[in-house]
Amino acid sequence: MFRIKKGNQDVITISDAGDVSFAGYYQEGALRPSQPGELRLTKGGSKLVTVSAGGQRSTQLEKRLFEKALFPLQGLQFKHPSLGVQAELHPDGDLYIKGKVTNTLTNPAIPGPFTVSQVVYAAPGLSYSGNPILTQYKVFQSPTPGYQTRTINLSDFANLPTVPAWPFNVTNVPINGLLRIPQGTGPFPLCLIVHGNHVPLENSTPGYIYLLDLLASHGIIAGSIDCNFLNGFNFGENDGRAIVHLEHIKQFRIWNQQTGHPLFGKVDLSNVMIAGHSRGERG
Repeated sequence: MFRIKKGNQDVITISDAGDVSFAGYYQEGALRPSQPGELRLTKGGSKLVTVSAGGQRSTQLEKRLFEKALFPLQGLQFKHPSLGVQAELHPDGDLYIKGKVTNTLTNPAIPGPFTVSQVVYAAPGLSYSGNPILTQYKVFQSPTPGYQTRTINLSDFANLPTVPAWPFNVTNVPINGLLRIPQGTGPFPLCLIVHGNHVPLENSTPGYIYLLDLLASHGIIAGSIDCNFLNGFNFGENDGRAIVHLEHIKQFRIWNQQTGHPLFGKVDLSNVMIAGHSRGERG
């Protein structure tokens, strides 16, 4: 049995069978009018919560709930009869679990402990130099040693926009991306992100580098996928993006199984996340 206490008085009791009772603060049809110093939970006048008692009955907690809490000076305790206080909510708002404060959250933007390496992966033989409009894509002309990929045929799913003139066509679309890898033995989870739709004259792939760096510092292999050639006005762009995303995952499976590759055995293929923004999400 667990009890939530206000001072020395039980407020809520949860039995070992799962029955829930409200001592002094709840009556069958309505909340009892609050007295000075009592626990008060309010929200407008709507019915918000149903409490099931041991699976036998359900009762609407009417009146008000959850918007405003007025706690007595001694705070609230979540107490087990034999184990003592398990949790305590102080009047200052701090929540303690077995004596340790829990609501001091770590800033998720703070980098983690892993050293991060930078990688460019791309299909071989690409040359964006012939079109000055595509200068931003030159990063994919020189993949990091060991990170050459392959091309795929998307002609059954999509076509490419006519502008700009890409150094490939829909039958040999490259697997290109920017990658951040945590240093260590792994295996590490894999997260691959694809950008949204925009004017394809601008390379949107580097836009997630800040996030790749952060994820990799926390022990996640993180990549930003090049889908710029499926931006603009073209047919089947969402289907094409889905195929490209899956083919990138396949590429990491190839590397994970390739003896001697820097990622050999380092990719946790049971822990893969695919993400995207806007059209990247729909793909």
